[in-house]
Amino acid sequence: MSQSRRLTNALLLDAAVEAVEENGLNELSMQDLASRLGVKPPSLYNHISGLNDVRRQLTKEVLHRMEDAIRDSAVGRSGENALREMALAYRRSAKTHPELYRAFASSRQPRDPEIEAGVQSLLAVLSRVLEGYGLDPEKEVNFIRIFHSGIHGFVSLETAGFFGGDLPADESFDELIRNQAMLLNYYKTNSEE
Repeated sequence: MSQSRRLTNALLLDAAVEAVEENGLNELSMQDLASRLGVKPPSLYNHISGLNDVRRQLTKEVLHRMEDAIRDSAVGRSGENALREMALAYRRSAKTHPELYRAFASSRQPRDPEIEAGVQSLLAVLSRVLEGYGLDPEKEVNFIRIFHSGIHGFVSLETAGFFGGDLPADESFDELIRNQAMLLNYYKTNSEE
């Protein structure tokens, strides 16, 4: 049996994750993947259509992992406590796997229905946490955008090394979450009027 017959999509994806974590998203190549899998590069084309397809599969995997981490962090929690734990899980995932996070952060490809579905599924986790606040749909969308933008912006700057100085980044992150919770309570109060 040839090695290419033993090659599976799951093995290919595992190799892509490993390659990205070791060398960075921009260094991902078909040659490296083939080498990691012990096959010749043409064998990969039995499973994927090229490097863009690998990146697409990688993006779907990262979205799935991020959704699992965020959903798991919110289980058994509600309101501000759930928001805080979700934000911490998001930050932890990004800091633990910065190169994979880059794939997540660049995942929005509206023309790809599977990636769009993954993004929507991830956002639905936050939406479920917000159900208890009774926000009108517009305020909920605004809050989700603000929440995600704040967390993503903080994490992106942090992983790029922008937060030096004497004040620990954890304190600033806690302040970001407190401010977002205040905004959420403001939206809730205004939704009730």
